[in-house]
Amino acid sequence: VGIETSIGSYVFGKNLAIWLHRRVNPLLAKEADVLSESGTICVNKSIPCLERRFLASIIEEKEQQQEDAKLLEELEKWRDSTIQQRKVYSSLHKTIHKIEYTVLILNEDPGRDLREIAFDHAWDLNALCNYNKVKRFGAFQKKNQASSILGIPYATIAFAMVLSAVLLVVTFSNGENAYAITRRTAFYAVLFAPAGALLRWHLSSLNGTLQGQFSWLPVGTLLANLLGSMISIICVASELKGISETGFWRMATPRAIKVGFAGSLSTVSTFVAEISKLLGSFPDHMW
Repeated sequence: VGIETSIGSYVFGKNLAIWLHRRVNPLLAKEADVLSESGTICVNKSIPCLERRFLASIIEEKEQQQEDAKLLEELEKWRDSTIQQRKVYSSLHKTIHKIEYTVLILNEDPGRDLREIAFDHAWDLNALCNYNKVKRFGAFQKKNQASSILGIPYATIAFAMVLSAVLLVVTFSNGENAYAITRRTAFYAVLFAPAGALLRWHLSSLNGTLQGQFSWLPVGTLLANLLGSMISIICVASELKGISETGFWRMATPRAIKVGFAGSLSTVSTFVAEISKLLGSFPDHMW
């Protein structure tokens, strides 16, 4: 019953998330529909939305008009020179995707080997590099002109203010009854949650890095859940060891670390998202 309930909850949650995502992101929904109907272009999902849609020739005219026309001309040169190798049946589309990821995401030179492949197939790699160079310079200027206080972005200030408010609530809250202690502990756990979530996000980047027969293994997800479980066990042991002791900080700290840090580190939402991605990429290894 428990397994059936878990699977049913996962299927329902996934379908609900897809429905909400399509409503909130109509452009992405339309993109998915167009690609599913055509089925000929192999889309590079690792690059930003604008470049992904432009290179797949499914960008909206309104969206294209909002961008620098001269800048898009460079990207168009790269697209036109690689259009035949972007087909699903081409054995070179993965190489094109690797070049685009290296240039547009890593902001690195593709290297000698990839440059030789691009030269042999007459791909206009210089146009792609020029596009990224100009775009990065424009993004740098916009970043320096962004709203801030004393050079600190508003988002960072807001985050610090929220954590400070939570810290004040934890420090100065009173009450000895069970409800007051539980509420205070919940706020205390919030202070540890961001660190756990950031660590989980960083570990997720390790997925797909293994080579050979274990390349399907999501090592980042495995490490995150193992580490989260170990920390939870240590915190429970610490709680039991100090069960006879009094004082809020002694009792609440292990519980807050367990719920906040370990809970965010082994968060179910990220786990479900990674499992969904794993099932789509490696259907033969559904465990």
